Amino acid sequence: MSNTNLALTVEGIDASLILYTESLNELRSYFNKFEQLDKSYKTLHNDFNIEEFSSFKNQLNFTGFLTISILDLLVISKNIMLSKLQWERIYQLRLAYLQIYETIDTYHKHKEIATLAKNDIQAAKLHKVISDDLKVFKLEYDYPNAFKEIRN
Repeated sequence: MSNTNLALTVEGIDASLILYTESLNELRSYFNKFEQLDKSYKTLHNDFNIEEFSSFKNQLNFTGFLTISILDLLVISKNIMLSKLQWERIYQLRLAYLQIYETIDTYHKHKEIATLAKNDIQAAKLHKVISDDLKVFKLEYDYPNAFKEIRN
């Protein structure tokens, strides 16, 4: 890769890092405001409907999880491109595999998206896209067998 192409790619990653970091900061702000509202509302109202608030909290948690996973992979990608030595690239690739493995594992433990998909058309579409992509990915890359070998 030429220095010009590398610089453009690193600039693109940097721009994405800024965008996703801003998104994560916004999510944290919403989550904090939500927590304050949740506490205040519970003390003021006995007829508090916890399901609606729980659904929103789950959406924030799941979106935060996906955002953090993307940020992690962006940083790893940038580090791979900037690596000078082969061992640095190998190390970063191992980190990428581990991050992907952990993200998939955690995704399957997040029940929020399946619950949200039952009640929301957009969430249902997102759930289907992610699930379909994961199925293809697992078949194409022999997940989790190949990942266990790389991790160890």
